[in-house]
Amino acid sequence: FFSYPGRIWRIDYLNGQAVIKTRALVAGNRYYALQTATVKGRSLNTASDRFMDSFRLLE
Repeated sequence: FFSYPGRIWRIDYLNGQAVIKTRALVAGNRYYALQTATVKGRSLNTASDRFMDSFRLLE
């Protein structure tokens, strides 16, 4: 999380058929959240993690 305080959470919905993954952090006085949603069978691949890891905060 770029050394900022943050959280990661996962929510199953549509009776367990889909997944929302969220990564949120606070940097200074700003709140940032990244979120992906996918069907559950695809949630275990690394595309979601690669997407979230591709973001950087510029100072």
